[in-house]
Amino acid sequence: MIRYYDRLTAEQKNAYAAIKTALEQKTAYANARVSDGFVAAYEAVVFDYPLCCVSHHGVACDYDGRSYAFVYSDADESAFYAKFDRIIDKVNTAYNRGVDMTPYGLYKAIYDVLSDMIVYDFDALKRYSSLSDNNNRAEIMRFLRKKGNAFSPYGALVEKKAVCNGIAKLYKAVCDRLGLPCACVKARREQTIGRGEEFGDGSPCDHLLNVIEIDGGYAFVDLTNGLKTKDIPITVYDFFAVNYAVLGKSFRLLPRDLATFDCSGADNVYFERNKLVFRNIGELRRYLAGYAFKHTNGEVRAYYSGGKVSDDDLRVIAEDILYAHCPPMKWIDNVRCVNGFITCAITDR
Repeated sequence: MIRYYDRLTAEQKNAYAAIKTALEQKTAYANARVSDGFVAAYEAVVFDYPLCCVSHHGVACDYDGRSYAFVYSDADESAFYAKFDRIIDKVNTAYNRGVDMTPYGLYKAIYDVLSDMIVYDFDALKRYSSLSDNNNRAEIMRFLRKKGNAFSPYGALVEKKAVCNGIAKLYKAVCDRLGLPCACVKARREQTIGRGEEFGDGSPCDHLLNVIEIDGGYAFVDLTNGLKTKDIPITVYDFFAVNYAVLGKSFRLLPRDLATFDCSGADNVYFERNKLVFRNIGELRRYLAGYAFKHTNGEVRAYYSGGKVSDDDLRVIAEDILYAHCPPMKWIDNVRCVNGFITCAITDR
């Protein structure tokens, strides 16, 4: 896996070394000069070494021309590493119980274990976004000292509540420990980009996800999208091991990141491997009818790749088929359809 360090200039690499040392030692400042590209050097450190962010939160960093000032929370790092060891054991247990003993199976075991325990912290995101909109830097730093764990692996693992920044960093940290290639990558939600607007180096980003190396190529993983929720109480695989044709329907990446990782393989490895890709409505109807008719509880997942049908129409089709063939003692729990991916659960009434 390509490190972000390798992209830097010689001057930025010097800053990278100073920043990394400071974060590892939990010092307040890093003395290093860089005339241009401090953000690139800083992000390279926290993306290459997410465990530097257990008690440090990357968005609160200043450069005054002589040194970099860092903000830390009072996160108990010993508690984090104790839980980190336990989560590694849990992932290994889930992997060894599975039928897929390939790297894909291990990536999925990590995804499954973490998606089952983390809740998205909407309150932290709302508060941070409000402060950022007002560009109130002093308030942002105070907020991060008190509530910044949501932006770090600590929040995701110990408090089990985080935003995408902490979730993606934790996924990479677990992959790193298990020897799996993984990188963090910034993205911007498609709906936040104006018509015709370019997404360049200076554009604000509002999402963090991962890239993994699988089947001889790269693929995107967005664990944040896969978390279980009250509405969808099952793990979602819409953005697990997907190419950019799939991810690009919702997120846009910097051109340099697309060129670096070239995620252009299978549409969605999970759905391909489980034979859950349907290219016409007839195939999809037969599958959903057969699943509902089993009279057993289960998790329904399907991917319609035929196009020409909106998500709303696809959801109606799925609901009609499932309700028509599901026995009276069963319940179809909240059919979800996004970008052709259908998810729901069949449970007892």
